[in-house]
Amino acid sequence: MKKMSISLIVMCSLLSSHSNASDSAPQIVSSQDEVYGIIFSNPKGDMNLLLAGTQECQQLAGSVASTATNADPVNGSGVRGAAKGAAAGAAVGAISGNSGSDAAKVGAAVGLVGGRLSKNSEQNAQQTNSEQEQQMVMRNCMSERGFNALN
Repeated sequence: MKKMSISLIVMCSLLSSHSNASDSAPQIVSSQDEVYGIIFSNPKGDMNLLLAGTQECQQLAGSVASTATNADPVNGSGVRGAAKGAAAGAAVGAISGNSGSDAAKVGAAVGLVGGRLSKNSEQNAQQTNSEQEQQMVMRNCMSERGFNALN
């Protein structure tokens, strides 16, 4: 009977220590970056470390901006298009025998609209490119700190 009770105590101790070892294993924690919408996980289970890394990387990614988005707003805008359109309209008007000033006015109006539309699409493309660069910096920054991007 004594052998059996000692064996039972040893087995209970082993089971108890085995269950405690699995309880102490870190749980994976995850958090969604509110700025870029990327979900990151920390396999070490430290939520504070994950949040601190996210904040640092957001600041770094936010500092990355395309220099093209800070360009002069008049440069390449409708003003340049209007000037080109006026010159083209005057030339066409002179060749066709119409009044050069009327043709220049029409050309300027068409050039203004065309230049403005072109500038808007260029700005949209630059905005998209800048956002993609910032997301890439955010992913790389977090990856270097040992976090995993889940999306």
